[in-house]
Amino acid sequence: MAHVEKRGKNSYRIIISLGKDPVTGKYRYYRETIKAKNKREAEKKAIEIEARILKGDYIKPDNITVEEYLNQWLENSSFNLKETTLNNYKIIINAHIIPELGKISLQKLQPIHIQNYILKKLKSGRRDGKGGLSNRSVRYHYTILREALDAAVKLQLIDKNPAVAIEPPKVEKKEMKALNQKEIDKLLETALEMYDYTTYAIIFIAIYTGMRRGEILGLSWDHVDLDDASLRVEQTLLKGPEGSKLYTPKTEQSRRTIFLTKTTVEVLEKLKKEQAINKLKLGPAYNNEYNLVFVNADGSIITPDAFKNRFTRIRKKAGLNNIRFHDLRHTHATMMLQAGISHKEAAERLGHSTITTTVDLYTHVTEPLKRRVVDKLERMTR
Repeated sequence: MAHVEKRGKNSYRIIISLGKDPVTGKYRYYRETIKAKNKREAEKKAIEIEARILKGDYIKPDNITVEEYLNQWLENSSFNLKETTLNNYKIIINAHIIPELGKISLQKLQPIHIQNYILKKLKSGRRDGKGGLSNRSVRYHYTILREALDAAVKLQLIDKNPAVAIEPPKVEKKEMKALNQKEIDKLLETALEMYDYTTYAIIFIAIYTGMRRGEILGLSWDHVDLDDASLRVEQTLLKGPEGSKLYTPKTEQSRRTIFLTKTTVEVLEKLKKEQAINKLKLGPAYNNEYNLVFVNADGSIITPDAFKNRFTRIRKKAGLNNIRFHDLRHTHATMMLQAGISHKEAAERLGHSTITTTVDLYTHVTEPLKRRVVDKLERMTR
C-alpha cells in the first residue's frame, strides 16, 4: 500500500513498499516526490504508480531520457497514427532528434536545447553534409517534438512543454507553377533523351492525370483497365524507415478512379509492350514482384528518392530549374479548371480530401475565369 505525505504546496512524497529483499532480508521502498492539487489526487497517482511498478513498466520521470521517452511515445503512437505518418516520425526522430537531444534527461530538457537544435538543423542539418535543412523540414521536426512533449505533459512526466516557448521557423508558401505546352514538350523530350520510355511515361502520366509521385510509382497493372481507359489509385510507394514500401493512401478520397485520355492509354500500351520485351530478354533475371506499371528495366521498383534525383537532372537539362515534380500535378489541375471543369470534379480527380483544398490552391486560376464570365456578360449587354 502506498503511503502519501505532504511536502509543500502541491507537492507530495509517496512511499511504496516493494517487499523484502530476498538476499538481505531488508524491506525495500520506492520513493518519489510528485505534483498534485490535493492529497486525494496524490493518493490516486500513487496507486497508479504502484500498479505500474508491480507490472514492471514504470520508469521514474527523473530517470527517463529524451531518447527513452521518444521510443516509448512512438510505440504508443503506433495505435493512433497512419502507418505512413508513423514511419515519417520514426525517420526524423531516429536520424535527427535522438542523436542531438536523446541523452538529455526528459525533465531537464529546456527551451534552449530545442532552440539550439533548430538553429543547428537550419545551418548544417543535411545528412550528406551539404548544408542545412529547409525551414519547412525543420518546422516539421519541431512539430513532431512538440507533439511528443505534449503527450509527456499529459502523462505527467513533465510539468510543461519546453517547445511551447520556441518559435518554429517560418515557412513561405511555395509558389506553384503550371507549365505551358512548350515547357511540357521540352520536359518530355529531355526525359526521353536522357533516360528511357518509362521515365517519359511517368512524367506524362503526372501531367495528364494529376497523380502524386508515390501514387504513380506504386501503380499496379492490376489496377489499370486499358479497355475501359481508366485506372484505380489503391496504393502509394513511399520511403519508410527500412526502404521504400507500398502503403494504402492516407485518405479515402485518395483512393479513386481516374479516366484516361486516348493518348494516355496509348502511352501505357506502349510501356506494357516494352516491359514484355524486357521480361522476355532477361528471363529469370526480370522480377516485377508487385506487377508495377513503372519499374526499372529488370522489373525492380523505382524508389521515390531515385526518381527525385532523376527528375532533378531532367529539369535542369531542360532549362526548367524552378519547377518541382509536384508542379506537374498543379499543371494538370490548371488544365482542368481552364477547360471549365468544376472544382468538385477537379477535387475528385486529384484526390483532395475536401473541395476547399482545390479552391484555395487554384484561386489564381479561377479569378481570370471569373473575369472571362464578366467579359462575356458585358458583350451580351451591348
